[in-house]
Amino acid sequence: EAAAKAVTEKIKQQQTALIDSLTQKKVKEKQPLLYDLTELQKDANRQFKYSADQTLKLMQELYERYKILSYPRTSSRYLSSDIAPQCPDLLKKVSGIDEFSDAINTINEKKYSIASRIIDDKKVTDHHAIIPTDKTPNLGELPTDHKNIYLMVIRRFVAAFLPECEKSHTEIIASAASETFKATGTVINVAGWRSLYQAADTDTKKDKEAMLPNVEKGDAVDIKKVTQKKGQTKAPALYTEATILAAMETAGKQVDDEDM
Repeated sequence: EAAAKAVTEKIKQQQTALIDSLTQKKVKEKQPLLYDLTELQKDANRQFKYSADQTLKLMQELYERYKILSYPRTSSRYLSSDIAPQCPDLLKKVSGIDEFSDAINTINEKKYSIASRIIDDKKVTDHHAIIPTDKTPNLGELPTDHKNIYLMVIRRFVAAFLPECEKSHTEIIASAASETFKATGTVINVAGWRSLYQAADTDTKKDKEAMLPNVEKGDAVDIKKVTQKKGQTKAPALYTEATILAAMETAGKQVDDEDM
């Protein structure tokens, strides 16, 4: 604490910091894979607090009663090559949904096709990923919970047709009073598939990356505030349905004893 206080007091005497270096790395973020049942259960728990069992029941009804989603009990997030040619027609069936109509119009105008990495016969076992069927949906007849799950699946399906998201990862190194500081953040250059998720405000916490100002090496920047924070480590959080589903997928990875 004493060392932290000394640095804090030293920096408070400074009015500016100097930008020592600026590193920008352009990266492309691929479209997310389609939903299998477990991934859908995890996201539904995060977004709507649905239990895994509740999500499965909703999916079963969307499959059996409403017939607008494919078979839900699948562990694959890919499509087989015989399904790929049907995808443009399936996209057309959901083009009447208002929140996806602009994206689907863009897909049609630009003649985008579904991301090639999603088509993989080797990664489809008994059933392919969850996608819409060839039945035109009537959202007005769906109860709210069913509609929430349905739109999650359709958003993921439409996103698979959009281009990759292009971002710049930025790292700024600055100095003041012989101390060095680092700031990292992201600038989205081309939203691509992320435009669907930004509009829906369904980004997870990790997606909300810091936005940094435009600076150059050698710039002097104002020091507006210096704070010192005291904290302590916390025990691991209790499991939620989403995190326990994720843990089940890699169960045993922290255990070295083969018999156990």
